[in-house]
Amino acid sequence: RLCVPLQCAVLLLWFFVPSNACVGPRTASELANVLWGPGSGYGASTRPTLATRTNFTGLAPKEDVWVQVEVFRVRTVNMQLQVFEVELFFRTMWTDTRLRFNSTDEGGCLGNEDVPSGEVAFGADELKKIWTPGIGMPYLDSNEIVLADVFWIYPSGFVWNTKRSILRLTCGMNMENLPYDLQKCPLRLQTLRDTSNLNMMFWKDTPSKLSISGGTLEWELKQVSGRDMTMEEMGLLYGGAGLIWFFELLHRPAYYERYIISPCMLTVMIAWCSFFIARDAAPARVSMVVICFLSISAMINAVLTSLPIFDGNVWLLSLLLGSQQFVFVSVFQYGACNLLDKVSAYIESKRAKSSEQRQQQQQKTMLRAVATAPAGSPEMRPRSVAVAVRVPEGHASKIGQEPNSPVKAWPSPSPPATEAFKGDVFGAACARIVLNSSGQVRIKSYHLDVFFRITFPVAYVLFLVMLYAQLPKRG
Repeated sequence: RLCVPLQCAVLLLWFFVPSNACVGPRTASELANVLWGPGSGYGASTRPTLATRTNFTGLAPKEDVWVQVEVFRVRTVNMQLQVFEVELFFRTMWTDTRLRFNSTDEGGCLGNEDVPSGEVAFGADELKKIWTPGIGMPYLDSNEIVLADVFWIYPSGFVWNTKRSILRLTCGMNMENLPYDLQKCPLRLQTLRDTSNLNMMFWKDTPSKLSISGGTLEWELKQVSGRDMTMEEMGLLYGGAGLIWFFELLHRPAYYERYIISPCMLTVMIAWCSFFIARDAAPARVSMVVICFLSISAMINAVLTSLPIFDGNVWLLSLLLGSQQFVFVSVFQYGACNLLDKVSAYIESKRAKSSEQRQQQQQKTMLRAVATAPAGSPEMRPRSVAVAVRVPEGHASKIGQEPNSPVKAWPSPSPPATEAFKGDVFGAACARIVLNSSGQVRIKSYHLDVFFRITFPVAYVLFLVMLYAQLPKRG
């Protein structure tokens, strides 16, 4: 009696159900319950080859894990904090045979025209329930910000995990050639679990690719390269696997050239123009140079605010400091000219006073000689040089001239240039520096102005040529 209804039911099912009907889970949640849900026997803490091996002699094969990075953009680069922030797609692929299921070609129910291979997508919550390679990123400056996390499972058990993240990574930057510098900032990825049981490889031998041009307004992302990490870089004595990527960031120098380097050079030229201003116009000449000095100081402070505190060389600071020293030379030159004028005036005044005293001494000596010498003596013979001595009336008969008439006397030899500074150490030192052997002024302030008008721009151009010659060639 029971056979007849059962046969009828089978006949009805055969008649109404199509012959190509699928068998198995029809949704992603049903598939998740079947593969790793309660009662499935799936162990998320056991790696696939270890869980599925049938030969228990020796070690289980290592897991092959493929990794790829797709850079979306570089968000920020902070030279002062030595960090850079990048937004990227991080892809990880591996195979877990415990996650196999029937595709649509094999009679399964998951799949359609858009997804013919039968892969099924899951969210980040389900990723925590299956085995993952357990790889991480050391040297993160802050926690990873995950914007999206999804993974796909293929019928063969192949798992494709894609994560869009914002990473803030440390980067030891070399600012020696700032702003013409090229920084290579690393991103390290290594095994944190199952250290010696993973083989990490680049997906299709392509470490990364750029979804857009990348970079910021200040930095250009030239390329991203990668290689395997060494044991020393991973800090492991044995086993382990790791990959490292290098982000080559090229500094865009246009901002510094337009707003720091060019104004700095113009400021030095303004200081050079001060050599053409009369030294009598002290307020104009001094204020002009001081303003130039303070302007370059402000530029130096602006650059220092973006740099860490360190004692290394920075090309841009070398330019600014060197230019500031050139401006200081113009200040020093003006002070030297004023000092030279004052020293020259001091020497001339001392020489004039000494000459007057010497002339008075000669008059006294002549009068004494006339008063004491007999008539017709050699002292009374005419000399070739007239000295402004007036003979008193009582002595006129001794020399045969009228009273108060000039007497020809033998002149005293010219005194040395430093004779006027006897007892004056400062004056004697200044005279040795300023005066030559004939007693004439060796150099005048006007000579300094002419000298610096010519040598100042030539020296600054040579300074710039030597500074730019130190820069490496850039792509």
